[in-house]
Amino acid sequence: MSRRCQIVFLLLLAALPVCIVTKEFSTEHGFLDLPMFGKTFLPQALPIVREINPPARSEHGYDGQFYAQIALSPRLTDPDLPRACDNLQFRARRIGLPTLAYFIGLGQPVWVLQTYSVLNILFWAVLMIALARFVGFEGVRGRLLAVAILWTSGTLTSIERSLADLPSVTISFWGLLLSETQVVTAGGLLALAALFRETCVISFPALVWINREHPPRRLVWLIPLLIAPVTVWFLYVRLQTPRQSLELNLFTPPFVSWWAKIALQLTRSPTPLVELLAPIAIAIQASYFALRPRLGSSWWRWGVGWAMLALVIGAPIWEEQIAYCRVLLPLTVAFNVLVYQHERNWSYRLWFLLGNLWLFERAIVCSPRWLDRTCLLWLAFECWHHWASTRTASSAAKTLV
Repeated sequence: MSRRCQIVFLLLLAALPVCIVTKEFSTEHGFLDLPMFGKTFLPQALPIVREINPPARSEHGYDGQFYAQIALSPRLTDPDLPRACDNLQFRARRIGLPTLAYFIGLGQPVWVLQTYSVLNILFWAVLMIALARFVGFEGVRGRLLAVAILWTSGTLTSIERSLADLPSVTISFWGLLLSETQVVTAGGLLALAALFRETCVISFPALVWINREHPPRRLVWLIPLLIAPVTVWFLYVRLQTPRQSLELNLFTPPFVSWWAKIALQLTRSPTPLVELLAPIAIAIQASYFALRPRLGSSWWRWGVGWAMLALVIGAPIWEEQIAYCRVLLPLTVAFNVLVYQHERNWSYRLWFLLGNLWLFERAIVCSPRWLDRTCLLWLAFECWHHWASTRTASSAAKTLV
């Protein structure tokens, strides 16, 4: 693939997230449509937020509206925060993205809110750089890996609603890239990812492992490095915020909520086909970790915890694709990396298609028509290029014989 073609491919990749962000821009509010403030919660928002008056185009909004307000007081000292957030003690655990927005925005409320709204696009770019370093986008498989990770619904939903899912995955991905050569840096990055989203603690086994290359003595300093930051912050949150009860029903016995989701979609008429098939794709991704165990792979150890999480997440998360795809985004990333690394020929094609085909709903919904046509042309070119390369290789082999 020539350098010019690589540049075109990268521009095509970046077009979709840029379209998502710019579509929500307005001269009056900037990018404040992205965190999705809701009409129900805006009257009880922080006074400075009410003064800025962000747009509230939906009834309840989405989670980003609470984290955006935490960004205005990352030390949690604002006395109005408990009223502004639906559950401050729960939300404040994910302090990484709000704190970053606060410092980049220099503590100025308008700048902080605008910065928080668009930070996901920065992390998307950093993840693209990590993938370029990891696979180089030289072959068809490498480019498909990039599309499967950068255009999957979980990634785009995080951008579309200013959430911490994509930033935490980006930080973890870099940690995994450095895990073999720079263990201290990798441990620090995984610990940082847990401050962006606390469920990232289930990724720690990617580094906490004992074998010939990883002797037990390194756990003496590695485990405290991983656990100390999130533990200290959780204790601070517990002391700084009032305890609030919120029944979320986030976890159930294995398979119960997943099967309830499938059964509901089978009985609902009409039912969006994607809401029936996307949970099946997630189940296929999770099953890969059981059918292809690779304990020696840090990528497998990173993803297996998310595969188990997929079995027990509760009904509220399975309610719509934008929720379970972003929560399980690390599973999607780890699955695709492992398929890229270890599967070949028809095994690769089968796993890739079954595990990803129905997870591009946000890409289809959010992309403008011109981008759809360009992607179809690119796909046709990739198929022709792959066919031509295969035919040339086959002819060369026959000549040698």
